[in-house]
Amino acid sequence: MKAIIYYFTGTGNSLAAAKKIAALLGDCELVPIASLQDTPGEITPAADRVGIVCPVYDAGIPVIVAEFARRLNLSRAGYVFGIVTLGGIGASALHQLNDLLRKRQDRGLDAAFVVKMPGNFPLVGKTAPWEKQQVILQTADACLMEIAGVAGA
Repeated sequence: MKAIIYYFTGTGNSLAAAKKIAALLGDCELVPIASLQDTPGEITPAADRVGIVCPVYDAGIPVIVAEFARRLNLSRAGYVFGIVTLGGIGASALHQLNDLLRKRQDRGLDAAFVVKMPGNFPLVGKTAPWEKQQVILQTADACLMEIAGVAGA
């Protein structure tokens, strides 16, 4: 089954997550959401599985992802999942994404996942020491393997 993962990344955490999921799923195309920003009209993925991966910005999804979700036509998708990466709190961003998709069509996320990554917003807190970051990244990898098992089932 072909899959498409649309992603937006600010510092690279969401790109790393999208690449890992794509590799684990196989037969998966990675599409940067930013590359579709100037494409007019709706976006209809030609895939059975559709994923959206993005970071949490101020407890929500980034504006570019919200605008993308408002244009996404999921009528051909059999399974839709969302993944947010975050350094602290913000799982409510998945509710926001689901609500945006449902407003456009009678279809939202089939599954939603949170992947904790090392925090990288210095205005909120200090960056964790290197050793702690490595533990967070190992845990994130294990989480992504579980997500791929669910999304690929």
